Amino acid sequence: MRLEVKPSGRFFMEVKGMQVTAYIHSLKDKENDRPVLGEATIIKEIGDNRYLAEYNGVKCTAIYNFFTGRYYVDDVYGVMEVEA
Repeated sequence: MRLEVKPSGRFFMEVKGMQVTAYIHSLKDKENDRPVLGEATIIKEIGDNRYLAEYNGVKCTAIYNFFTGRYYVDDVYGVMEVEA
């Protein structure tokens, strides 16, 4: 993992295949309306606090919550198209 400062003053974090414990959208405990933790891979940063992640072979979007210190992976609505 590498951290650098862009000319705009914002930080940019380069991650390649980082395994993380994250809240996974599809694992949500619907009965108690609570997120559930699972293992995902953060592939790369694709925007401001927006990441490309992989969970169960599905490439999808993720965000990082600085308050909880966790990634939130959206494998339901944030599925990314695979480029050929």
